[in-house]
Amino acid sequence: DLLSQACRLGIVATDDEQVRIELTRGQAASTHAHAELRRWLDEGVTDAGVELDPALRWVVVHRLAALGALDAAAIDKERERDGTIEGVHGAATARAALPTAEAKAAAWALVVEDERISNRMLGAVCGGLFDPEQADLVAPYVAAYLAEAPRLAHRGQAFAQEVHRAFPEVALSDEQLRTFEDALQGDLPTVLRRGWEDRLDDLR
Repeated sequence: DLLSQACRLGIVATDDEQVRIELTRGQAASTHAHAELRRWLDEGVTDAGVELDPALRWVVVHRLAALGALDAAAIDKERERDGTIEGVHGAATARAALPTAEAKAAAWALVVEDERISNRMLGAVCGGLFDPEQADLVAPYVAAYLAEAPRLAHRGQAFAQEVHRAFPEVALSDEQLRTFEDALQGDLPTVLRRGWEDRLDDLR
């Protein structure tokens, strides 16, 4: 809420259009005002007059999905509206962000069961799956990520890079942190090891 308010104030305090767009992105990603976000989608422009380009529109869709204010059918309509690969990835992120056990299970199944999943799609799905405001809901997938990440990372360096970037963006307990530290003692692909070491250093 503090971040959303800071972005809101910054938008009206600057005339730099690019800064306004980035602050709008921050506001959209952090606000709980779902009615306002729905109005932005309907009108294609924010209350401050910032037009929603496709990338910004998907930020709004993602946030609404995470808040439970947009369902899978509405996400599919947005996907039909955007026929680009960015639309495919944006919809995958939004579906994974839905605050239901079923949505999380489906997202994780896509990550670990689809042998053809691309590195960009993996990043898109995990970007919606591991929502910091859904820590209880995604807690089982922190351990699942720890268990599956080494196998996934063996697919190649580019894929391993995306796997370590998918590190769960949730508050981790001391016990969870220790499990990641213990995993560093095992046989890990180099890219994944370095990524986890950097992330754990940031969290210590």
